[in-house]
Parts: sequence; C-alpha cells; structure tokens
Amino acid sequence: MPKGAKCKRELTSQRARSEGYEIDALRLGCGFSREDLSRPLVLVESSFGQSHPGSIHLKALTDKASEGLLQAGCRPAQYFCTDVCDGITQGTEAMRLSLASREVIALAAELHGKSAHCDGAVFISSCDKAIPGHLIAAARLDVPSIFVPGGVMSHGASFRTLEAVVDVQRKRERGEISRASRDALYDDGCPTAGACAFMGTACTMQIMTEAFGLTLPGAALCPATGFEIQRSAEMAGRSLAALVEKGTRFGDIVTKQSMMNAIKILAAVGGSTNALLHIMALATSMCIDLTLREVDELLRMTPLLCDIKPSGRYPSDLFWYAGGVPQVIRSLGDAIDRDATSVSGQTLRDAARSYLDSRSQEISRGYLGRFALTPDEIIRPAANPVRECAPMVILFGNLAPNGAVVKRTSGEVSERENFSARVFDGEKSAISAISDSEIKAGEAIVIRYEGPRATGMPEQFYATELLALNEKIASSVAVMTDGRFSGATRGISVGHISPEAQDGGPIALLRDGDRISIDVQAGKLELVGLKEGRFSEGDAERELARRLESHVRPQSMEHTGLLALYTSLASPAERGCLMEPGER
Repeated sequence: MPKGAKCKRELTSQRARSEGYEIDALRLGCGFSREDLSRPLVLVESSFGQSHPGSIHLKALTDKASEGLLQAGCRPAQYFCTDVCDGITQGTEAMRLSLASREVIALAAELHGKSAHCDGAVFISSCDKAIPGHLIAAARLDVPSIFVPGGVMSHGASFRTLEAVVDVQRKRERGEISRASRDALYDDGCPTAGACAFMGTACTMQIMTEAFGLTLPGAALCPATGFEIQRSAEMAGRSLAALVEKGTRFGDIVTKQSMMNAIKILAAVGGSTNALLHIMALATSMCIDLTLREVDELLRMTPLLCDIKPSGRYPSDLFWYAGGVPQVIRSLGDAIDRDATSVSGQTLRDAARSYLDSRSQEISRGYLGRFALTPDEIIRPAANPVRECAPMVILFGNLAPNGAVVKRTSGEVSERENFSARVFDGEKSAISAISDSEIKAGEAIVIRYEGPRATGMPEQFYATELLALNEKIASSVAVMTDGRFSGATRGISVGHISPEAQDGGPIALLRDGDRISIDVQAGKLELVGLKEGRFSEGDAERELARRLESHVRPQSMEHTGLLALYTSLASPAERGCLMEPGER
C-alpha cells in the first residue's frame, strides 16, 4: 500500500488507538516506529514450531510475508501457535487430541487477531489441523485474509512416502528385512521439510485453500525447500496489503459457491475425507447452509483426475510440477464456477490462465521427464480421468441417519457390497483382532465409541493400514466407524457415521454377525439382516427399535483438560465437529 493511500474502510487498528490509551506505548516497546503506528496492522499468524516437518520451516515464510507487507506500507505483527502431528500421535492416546487441536489453533488465531486489532491477516501453515484452524479463525475475524501454504516435502527413493513406514515395520517384525534396511527406509520417509508427499489431509487442505481462492495461484504444494515458495510468501504479503486497501474481507472470497468449487476440486484430486469435516466446520462457522446431500451430489458429478498416492501411483510433490490447482481448474473447465473471485484480484479462470501461461513448461516437463512422466499422467484431462467419479461418496440409511462418508481406494467402487459385522468398542481391540489374523473376508469391522463426543474422533489409520497389508482379505473387508480416517487410508472405509454411538446412534446397536449393506450407487449404509438371514421390508427398523429399548451405553471414559472440554462441546460430524457452546 503506497504511503498516504487511504483504505475504503475505517482501520480497526486506528480506531483501537483512539480508544486504548496504552496501545501506542506498548507497540513502541515492541520496536514499532512512530510511523508504524499509523500503518495498517496485519496479523501474520503462523504454525511455525519444532513439532514436525510441516511446520519446522515456516519461520522463513513468516519473515518473507512480513517483508512483503513492509514493502507495501503495512506493519506486520508475527504471532505463533504451532500444531501437532497426526503421524506422531498416531496409534497412541494422544491421537484423541488431534481434532481438538484444530479448535485450539482456531481459538488462538482468533484471540491474536482480535487482541491485536488487526486490519488484515496472513495465515501460514502446512498441515492437517493448522490450515482448517486458520480457516475457522479467518471466518470469525472476517478481515482481509490471505493464506500461504507451507508446501510439500520431496518424495523418497522409488517414490516412497511416509505412509509406507507401517509396511516397513511389519516386514521387519516378520524378519523379511534387516534392522539396517528398516532404518534406511525410515530415513527415506521424510527427506525434507514440508507436508508429507501423499494426498493426505495436509496436502488436501493446502489445495482447499487455493480452491477457495484464498492463496495466490500455484501456491498449494509448492516444493517446501525451494526459493519459489519464499517468493510466493513475499508476494502474498504485498497482495494482502491490496486487499486491506480495497476492504475485501474473508467472507467476500469464501462463499457457498466457493465451497462448492472446493468440494469438486477435492473430488478431482482424490483428497482426504477429513477435508469434508473441515469444510462443514467452516460452513457452520460462517452460517452457510451446506448439507451433506448437496456435498454428495457434487462428489458424484466430478471425475477423479489426479493419480496421486495413497490411492494412485505418484507422490504429491509431482502435483505442483504438473500445474497444480490451476491445471485442475483448467481440466475441470465449466464443471466449476471459474468466475469466483480470488485474493489475487482475478477470477479463478483468469488466475489459472495467467499462472499456467507464465509458467516455464521446460522446467515442469524437465523435472517430470526425469521419471519418464508427463504432466497429463499426474493430472489427467477431463476426457481421460482416472475414474469417472470420485471414490468418495456420502451414505445415509438406517445405520447413518445423519450421514457417513465412504472412500474406497482399492480399485473401482462396486455398486453394492454386503458384509458380516465384527463389532469392537474402540480401536485397540480391533487392531488386536486384525494383527492376530482373526478377521475374515467378507467382514465389516465396526469400530464404535470413537466419535467426537466419545473420544475426540481419533483416526483409525492403523486398522485400515494393517488390513491393507494383508493381501488375502484387503479388497474384501470394510472398516466402519463413528471416528475418522487418515488421509493415507487404503481399502473400503466408512467413517463419520452420525449419530455416533456415544449419542445413541444406530452403530451402537450393531452385533456380531449382523448383515450390513454398503450400497455406493444408492448412497445407503444399512442393516439388512441378521446372521440367520436377510430382513423383510420394515424388519430392520423394528429390530433396531427393539434393541434401542434395551440398550445400555457403556460407561463414558473420563477425560481431562482439552479432551474433556472438546468432547463436551463437539458438534456432530455433519456440522464439522466444531466446538459449539450450548446444550446437547
């Protein structure tokens, strides 16, 4: 913002100075100059910390964004609240705090923005809970906002990425590889800083911020260790200053239409089911009426274009070299609203075109050419999709009256599959049964009392990963849960079942041997019979009602601190598991 330029709205920072007599003195005590005091004050909110590879490098991006703001006449104020890593909490009780950590980050960023009296905000984050936490905070602040994704790490040898380490450890336990080989493969799992190089929740949420129009074009999944991402961060700071000058708020960019665009792009890239929780949480925060039935319609009409791990062949760091989100936007064409606005000041159509036209095709093709690949093999044209529709579908039915999400990553999703229930109250007992080879082909592993109100909705990653490693039954076993799944999930996975067992949902009433139908084409998740045979019409509802009359809920787990707070306030999955005050 040039010196002397005037904003189209009253600056919050200047109004606060007229009301709070100590503000100037305290900011001068932070090294502000007197000239700084009259400049637009911009929050630079970062999840930098030594918590995991996705946040360890963010201080450099925070500084670069601050440089861009200073160049444009704004005064940056850096604030930090680091995130935790799902991979580090995976398989332990700490995983129960994972989704709750999103709320902590959202609350911290909201606190920082409001207490700083900021006129705008730059959000810098890479991973699963930090990005959605920042999105929720940005919605609450509703000031001019721009997002700087932290980029993606490089892949390891032979396109190896982090999700392969479970297989590595199992091979070591079976004596198939040496300890030295295992350690070498571990060294190769996360070779650089950045988000893990598969289409997990971290990479998915970076893509979502760009799909919403909240980043500069091509920002999502930029290589985390190069100079391009630093230049992008600096440019983001300058671009945010222009938004402050115009008075363009977060809610002017993120609308129901932009959310619908993001859901279609989510389908096209084969993203994590966790993204649906975060999109619904954002919609709830903004009082946008978005239903899971609408989401399902958008998913079903969108082809899968990206051949990215864990369901595809290639690591996600190749996505950026293939053209990134701008190329997905170009490939989807009129399937999305390309007239939606973005923080670049352009429509999605014009921003994508400008980015792709200015991009060095020689560099992109040269990098992919090292692996004998072309951009079209990573991001397919709409005429030649990986699949005709996304592998993610919303289900309803007598076992999920309020909805559930299914993602199948092994082969095509068949129209209907029937399973025999194996019921477990919690993930640990299910993992034991899987590890002891007690699960048979044709069974649906039901893991309940893992929803947001019970245990904070932890991921059930190890259950799905251990099943995927058993080639004899991997393609013929399903996992059903009121919890959620990792973005690295493989196999037939039905999660977010609502109402959850803790709230007396039908999943709490299932018994071993019950016959369950997962009908993807019809969008149904239903109890269709007992061990003895299938129900006649109406029998399922009568059986569930009979069981409900005698149902005794297991004693609730005792939680403390954050988890106690979260489980007492968490909304159901269809509202995004957002902490919402009020009676439940």
